[in-house]
Amino acid sequence: MRIAPLVLLVAATGCSQGGSSVADSAGAKEAIAAMDTKVQLQFAAGQSDSIVAGYYASDAIVFNANAPAASGSAAIKAALDDEFKAGTMRLAFHMTSFRVADSLAFSAGPFTLEIRDKKDSSKVLMSDHGNYVTTFVKRNGQWRSLHDIAVSEVPAAPPPPPAKKK
Repeated sequence: MRIAPLVLLVAATGCSQGGSSVADSAGAKEAIAAMDTKVQLQFAAGQSDSIVAGYYASDAIVFNANAPAASGSAAIKAALDDEFKAGTMRLAFHMTSFRVADSLAFSAGPFTLEIRDKKDSSKVLMSDHGNYVTTFVKRNGQWRSLHDIAVSEVPAAPPPPPAKKK
């Protein structure tokens, strides 16, 4: 797992707000919380183009369980398009931790995810929950996700039984 940038960010910010003022920190938190709210609605609507353009930096990397890292806008969009083919996504996450220093920030907290059948929304195809950490970078006055990491708390399925020898 590549968490070196996160470790550096945490070390740089410590428990304080680093070189940022309280007002800067509050403004960053509000901007990122608004992005979080918007992206959850975009997930429900299956809007991969809007998610990629409005939430992720062009050089972002998304780390999801049981999938290769999606690096860059094209790979993130392709991964989202594949996920949206599976069904309607209901993603919810709640920021419980936030730090900012200059043009870097991170948020963390719990998430839940359901994928429901597109034809029968009462049918849950997959359910997951866990925790996330997202690092953000401020470029040209806009906050964008740079590293998005989700860690499931759902136990992995047991391996299939060994094949019977003939």
